[in-house]
Amino acid sequence: MKSKIKYLISFVAVFVLAVVTLSGSAQAQESRTGTNVIIAKDQLIDSSLTTSGDTIDIQGDVDGDVFCTGGNVTISGRVNGSVYCAVQSMTVSGRINGDIISFAQDFNLSGSVDGSITLLAQNITFDSTARVRRDVMLVGSNVTTRGIISRDANINASNATIDGIIGRNLSGNFSTLKLGSSADVRGKIDYTSTSELTRDGSSKTQGTITKTATTNTGSGSSATSGFMALIVGFLLFVVSLLVVSLLTVLLFPRFYITTEKQLSGHFGKSLLLGGLNLLVAPLLCLLLIITIIGAPLGGLILTAWVMSLMLSGPIAAYYVGAKLTKHKYKPFRTMLVGSVVVLGLYGVPIINIFVALAVALFGSGALVGTIGNSVMAHGPKRKSNSKASKK
Repeated sequence: MKSKIKYLISFVAVFVLAVVTLSGSAQAQESRTGTNVIIAKDQLIDSSLTTSGDTIDIQGDVDGDVFCTGGNVTISGRVNGSVYCAVQSMTVSGRINGDIISFAQDFNLSGSVDGSITLLAQNITFDSTARVRRDVMLVGSNVTTRGIISRDANINASNATIDGIIGRNLSGNFSTLKLGSSADVRGKIDYTSTSELTRDGSSKTQGTITKTATTNTGSGSSATSGFMALIVGFLLFVVSLLVVSLLTVLLFPRFYITTEKQLSGHFGKSLLLGGLNLLVAPLLCLLLIITIIGAPLGGLILTAWVMSLMLSGPIAAYYVGAKLTKHKYKPFRTMLVGSVVVLGLYGVPIINIFVALAVALFGSGALVGTIGNSVMAHGPKRKSNSKASKK
């Protein structure tokens, strides 16, 4: 448990460091979009790469992080950074010097990853040539790992097959868990399942094996149905929020550009205003409603408060997108990139709590600051105009 928490904290630190670094050097970005995006084998991207398309083929080297959205992604070159993607399918046969964080329908790894891997996918396959030098956290329907995972593996899947080396501990929730003939788990196995672990006679385990049983009701597995319901629910949540973000940025692009400037130029102020919005506004509503006479005003403030929280997500996503792409004044693309990153982090346990809090604080704070600036800007102008007319 301590190792998983330590891993999650490290992941948060790496992500925050990446965003801060990018916010200070947004110009060091390469953006590629189109139906077919190809980085040729002899090509070097001397910066981070943001890309989207139906087909993305990275054969050359990228001297920075890769952010991608779209259909089918293939990385056969070298990425001197981390990879953050939300795509239909992803195949990695090259070398990633950092981490991989991906959301996909299908994921295949035959190359090497120097960092850790966090995946949410329907089908996950690590080939026999795959090398992961740190930890993996995998959530999927069908998971098969061959090759080498140097440290811990936390896997939550309906069906999982381990047929390679895991350098330390294996843990997770499974409907079925199988150790193949080439399996070699060099730490302990701690799993929750409705069925017993099955293993080939030549598989190896060096630590203790502990199973926590779950009840199996009816003809199907409650664990499997619950797991699939969780995935479907999360995907519906992601799609609905993505639609809201993209629709509002199409209708009100200037609003997001203005709030992004507010958040970039007054980061501390936005944090303070966001904290006041989260704490003071509900208390004020409650006091007004208790007085009965102030109930209508309390209701209006409550409605505005709820709206500020609803808009905080898209505002925060646009801010992240603006820091990850140099095309700040292409609002739709900026919102798409930022939304993928923020919504992706919502799918990581424990981290999503801190992400939701940060989104509410900074998003609503930027909104309050923007409204305040607008009121202050219009107020003095009206006074000065009235004085000028008198003269």
